Amino acid sequence: MTARVNLLPIALQGHRRQRQRRHMWIIVCLVAGVVQAGGFFVLDMKAHEARNAKTRAANLTQSLKQEKGERDALLAKSDALNRELRTAERLREKHLWSRWFGGLGLVVPSQVVLTEIKTEPTRFTGAAAARSNNDGEGDADVRIVRVSGEAAEHPDLLSLIEQMNAARMFRSVHLEQARRDHVRGKEAIGFTLMCEW
Repeated sequence: MTARVNLLPIALQGHRRQRQRRHMWIIVCLVAGVVQAGGFFVLDMKAHEARNAKTRAANLTQSLKQEKGERDALLAKSDALNRELRTAERLREKHLWSRWFGGLGLVVPSQVVLTEIKTEPTRFTGAAAARSNNDGEGDADVRIVRVSGEAAEHPDLLSLIEQMNAARMFRSVHLEQARRDHVRGKEAIGFTLMCEW
């Protein structure tokens, strides 16, 4: 084996070793700095993503609250419109009845007096009343209207039946009953007409 001989002065050799150690520590510190900087960068990115996710969640929560408020407002408006519609339908039904009464008043001869008008079934009794109160459709069950009154003579009664049939207020108008009575000290013909829709 060959012996290695170093002819450099010891001071220079020590100085060289110190410089090599310094270079090694500088490299170690640079590597550690790069690793720490990389870790900080990754953590900062994750924190930024977390902040963005939190902001998006807050925006979505606010949007959901706003949409829920709009939906509740639309539901309230829909309920109000449904109530108005039901009221309008009830008023329309009442208006049709009032128009029917007005039309009946126009065809009744002057020598005839109407004393009673009844529907069958009676609108405001039993199940029909419950339906009428719930949805305003009680009139849909009325199929027959009975009209009672007094006529001075038979021709007056026949004239009333002809006028009602000509006005086409009903599908058919039939004489159900006619009898001669004394009304308020005078002789008259009491009658009942059956009108069918």
